[in-house]
Order: sequence, then C-alpha cells, then structure tokens
Amino acid sequence: MKRIVVIALLMLSCSAYQGVAFGADPTPTAQEEALSNAEKALPTDTKERFYKLSEVAAAAFDAGDYDKAETYANELLSDANRYQTNWNYGNAIFYGNLIVGRVALKRDKNVSQAESYLLAAGRTPGSPQLMSFGPNMSLAKDLLSAGETSTVVDFLDECAKFWKMGGDRLSDWKKTIQSGGTPNFGSNLNYR
Repeated sequence: MKRIVVIALLMLSCSAYQGVAFGADPTPTAQEEALSNAEKALPTDTKERFYKLSEVAAAAFDAGDYDKAETYANELLSDANRYQTNWNYGNAIFYGNLIVGRVALKRDKNVSQAESYLLAAGRTPGSPQLMSFGPNMSLAKDLLSAGETSTVVDFLDECAKFWKMGGDRLSDWKKTIQSGGTPNFGSNLNYR
C-alpha cells in the first residue's frame, strides 16, 4: 500500500511540475494562440489601435473569450466617435456592433439584443471594404438559425444602402429567406 501511495505522489508531483494537472491540456488552441498574438501586437497608439481593434475583438470571440470580445468591441465603438471622418469609421460601427451582437446571442442567449446590434451594424455609413466586399453575415446566419427572419431581411435592406455592388446578391439572399430558406452566404461569413 505504501508503494502505491509513493508512486501516486511521484506521478502527481511530476505532472504538477510539467504544468499538467489531472488531464488538463496546457497547450492553447489555435484560436487562443491567435488571440494572444493579436493582443501582443495591439498598438498603444490610439489611432493605430483603432485600426486593429476589430481583428482583436473577432479573435477573442473565435477563442471563446466572450468577455474580452465584448470589451474590445465596445472600445472600438467608443473610439469610433473620435474618428467619424476616418476611412475606418464605417468598419468600426459595423464590426463593433457585429461582435457585441454575436456575444449577446452566444453568451447571453439574448436574441432581441443580438437583433438590435445586427440592425445597428447595418446602419453603418459603409467603408471602402464594406462597399467592395460586403458585410460579414455571421450574426445574420446565427439569427436565421434562431428563426429571426424579419430582422435579417431588414438588415439586408440596410446593407443595400452601402453595398451597391452586392445588390443582386442581397436580393437573392432576401428571396431565399422570404421563401423559408437560409442563403449560402459564402465568403461573406469570413470577412473581417
């Protein structure tokens, strides 16, 4: 019996020394590593930070750190007030609201709040990127999965105001939703 106890204590101390406790995996996931790298690279200069906050907020969301995602997204929305004439202003409004809305839906299960943030994202004045490639549709897709079609259709109408080049795609997506389907948003699920 003493031998088993000694062996168990030895194994426990070895695993503690290696940083592994009772089967926990100390290796960060790829998403956690991406978040860590994004945070380390986040500039201290206010304007440069403004340009990078949407990426860090999205990385935090992808890593499952919803509190950080919300914090970075709210910082982005707050900073947008200082940069209303900046080319990135429309991106900040869109992606700040998108991330906070995704957090509201995923962490808080608050569908109505997520809908409000989706519509606020759609009311962006646009940006060179949004006007060219269109909006990220991840929150819209999540809300469609929750059965919230009318808000998503309203969001598409808002997007039509800044994404003129995507008018046909928006129209097709709208028709698919109105007929009870979920569109294939393709690469618009990945844009940041």
